[in-house]
Amino acid sequence: MKDLAAYYDIPCIDLNTLMVDHYNTIGYDTAYTYHLISTELSDTDMTHFTETGAYAVAGLVADTLCKILQDESK
Repeated sequence: MKDLAAYYDIPCIDLNTLMVDHYNTIGYDTAYTYHLISTELSDTDMTHFTETGAYAVAGLVADTLCKILQDESK
């Protein structure tokens, strides 16, 4: 993915790395609340986000996109 973005000279947001870094910062207990498994809706779903998790992920992407756009405007 990163190689392809570099080849075509386009931005790449590595969401996996962003999420791992963020989860390491906030800790397991808080990261757990980002997923539906932490609700009464599911006792197994670690894939889909709660509203809190969705906003957190959207914030990570938005912040990174802003940084990319600022770098490109220089």
